[in-house]
Amino acid sequence: MKTSEILNQHGIATTELRVAILRLLRRAQSPLSYDDMLKKLKANKTTIYRNMQLFEDRGLVSKTELGGKARYALSSKASAHFVCNVCHGVHAINMPLFLNGDVATSAVIKGICRECAR
Repeated sequence: MKTSEILNQHGIATTELRVAILRLLRRAQSPLSYDDMLKKLKANKTTIYRNMQLFEDRGLVSKTELGGKARYALSSKASAHFVCNVCHGVHAINMPLFLNGDVATSAVIKGICRECAR
């Protein structure tokens, strides 16, 4: 589905920046912070923040606190991440399965990564 169609389905007007943000999120392997987005997009932090708030309000993205930062991913993707307590690195992991039939949409596991444990 086209990016502009996804925005329209969520009642969000199509702008160049919104299309760029959505494309960035669609390609991301893990949730992105504002700083991650600033590196890739030609916009200021406030503008990105306002668009992410709109996306979250309309159910297009979900916000998660990972590594001490707000991070965003598309709501349609179930995700699980390991966050290192030392370096605050974020690593995608396989989504845990639950034997009782519950379905998780996100999970965060915290600990110490291999690099920091050495």
